[in-house]
Amino acid sequence: MSEERKFNCVLLVDDNEGMNELNEIYLEEAAAARQIISVNSASEALAFLIKNTCKQRIGEKLLPDLIFLDINMPAMTGFDFIEAYKLMDCPEKKGILIYMLSSSLNPDDHIRAEKIDEVKGFISKPLSVEVIVDIIRQHRSTG
Repeated sequence: MSEERKFNCVLLVDDNEGMNELNEIYLEEAAAARQIISVNSASEALAFLIKNTCKQRIGEKLLPDLIFLDINMPAMTGFDFIEAYKLMDCPEKKGILIYMLSSSLNPDDHIRAEKIDEVKGFISKPLSVEVIVDIIRQHRSTG
């Protein structure tokens, strides 16, 4: 894949470390990102975003272009993350694409995700190379 079509950074947010590892493999197979960051909780993802978007730091900021966000996580769910994310006063977050991932069979999760402006899509786990390539086509087309 050409460099200009790749995402600079993809952030994976899932409490299941094995799922993050599998999704990293799919992202690598799709040649989708220059860098992949994995975190195991929504609170860790928020801390990462705050550190890299809202506060000045020395050197280049590492801002994800794309976030794959699990819904069902302990302590802070994906929906809780979205509510906190909405409150972040950071203009840099405007271009971040968020896709919610879930193994949930509850149709209410899908309906709820569709009603959130910040969420670009809902993906049933597991992620796949085909889904990633489709997201690239939708958002990173060069022509």
